[in-house]
Amino acid sequence: ELNKLLSRPLQPTTFSHRFVAG
Repeated sequence: ELNKLLSRPLQPTTFSHRFVAG
């Protein structure tokens, strides 16, 4: 999942929030 976030930093923050929430 982390790879996707790093590869697509343009994605919505929702994904980031979800990752942080675990």
